[in-house]
Amino acid sequence: MRPQVRPKQQQPIADLRSLITDRGEVVDCQCGREHTVDQLGTEFEFPENMREILREGAGRPRLDVFGPSFLLRINRIAKAGQEDLRIESLHIVFHDDWLVVFEDVDGIGTAWHPAEDNSGRYFAADEAELTLTLIVEAAIDSYDSAALSLEDGTADCESSIFGEFEKDIESVYRLGSDASKVRSSLASLCRFIDRIPAPGASKNSDWSADAAAFAEDADDLLSRVSGIHARLTQLVTVYLALVAQKQNEDMKRVSGWAAILFTPSLVGAIYGMNFASIPELTWDFGYPLSILAMVIISAGLYAVFRRQRWL
Repeated sequence: MRPQVRPKQQQPIADLRSLITDRGEVVDCQCGREHTVDQLGTEFEFPENMREILREGAGRPRLDVFGPSFLLRINRIAKAGQEDLRIESLHIVFHDDWLVVFEDVDGIGTAWHPAEDNSGRYFAADEAELTLTLIVEAAIDSYDSAALSLEDGTADCESSIFGEFEKDIESVYRLGSDASKVRSSLASLCRFIDRIPAPGASKNSDWSADAAAFAEDADDLLSRVSGIHARLTQLVTVYLALVAQKQNEDMKRVSGWAAILFTPSLVGAIYGMNFASIPELTWDFGYPLSILAMVIISAGLYAVFRRQRWL
């Protein structure tokens, strides 16, 4: 689990917007320039493939190293559970002492970087590292919230498996789709989260410990979400088995009544044939005997099917 962090990190982070606005010394960049992908690409001589990755926008988490520059795409879960899940991508570019976060790669990023003269202070020596820690922590917390929501939804579906479950099957499919998306995103994150380099020229050892703790948390979350996905898959399997069983019972019932009703139809069809000589038609008791035969045979079939629990 994550170690105890500095007091600044104790407040929960709802999203990146609160992360930026809650810390007054880093609200917007004070240098007066607009930090866009093209502007940073020109200033830091980003290679073309790095610019292409940035222009892709949303996607799976990834970490790419381009010489002195690093590009981190990290996802956060906006909604999960009973509502449609939305995965939002943040792109974080850090180059030497610069750290720029893009919520929208077509817009202006929020930057943390040193002052270029003595006129102002943009951040302290560890501001970039602390900011990156908070962003990754917020992303991990959003995965944890999504896992809790998925667990609650799965528990509700499991409780209704033997009730009106057919009304909830769409919820199961939706939860399964959400769990699959979260699992895929977490699996990508787990591949590199412990290898995210510390921003800034001074590679503080605190970041290595934080990154290792984040990796452990991400692995735990991946196990939880994989377990949720397995439970939902099992629910669908059980539901399909119950549907097949119900259809089999209905087929037995229909077949049994069809056989019972076939008996009087057969007797009526035999004596309704237009032959010149049918001896039973001239008997005084022919009609009541035929009715009695229909009743006895039908009752016997009903008793047999009832004993076999077809009816």
